[in-house]
Amino acid sequence: MSEYKLTIELLKSSQSQKWDEAKLEWELIDIEKMKEAQECLCGHYPINEICIIKNNKTNKEERVGNCCVKKFNNKSDKIFRSVARIKKDMEKSVNAETLQFASVNRWISDKEYKFYIDILKKRNSGLPDKQLEWKKIINQKIRSKVIKQ
Repeated sequence: MSEYKLTIELLKSSQSQKWDEAKLEWELIDIEKMKEAQECLCGHYPINEICIIKNNKTNKEERVGNCCVKKFNNKSDKIFRSVARIKKDMEKSVNAETLQFASVNRWISDKEYKFYIDILKKRNSGLPDKQLEWKKIINQKIRSKVIKQ
């Protein structure tokens, strides 16, 4: 039932009226982890992991839950899990998908992106103190963009 409602609502904001085509028009442009629950476009409540999607044909934006967005984009789940990991321990690393998303959305600079890619697979024990501190600063930037107060 809720999946059907999601499809109907997204088709209203899509150019194509065929779901298999319309779902390709939508892209993930932002994510938020909210403290206060919200309702998904499908009607599901409560949701806290919000995905903002944009239709590349109509330029319309919608807010949907992380579970619903998985029906046509699975990147958000990886990003939410990665941010949850650094929320618990700022010395942990984000995954490559999260890093790329942060770079594309200009949450971090090109210099920060290149640095993090270079150290992504290195253990923290092998990083000089300055590099570890820079990694934590970048993690905080990413975390603050996703987790809304």
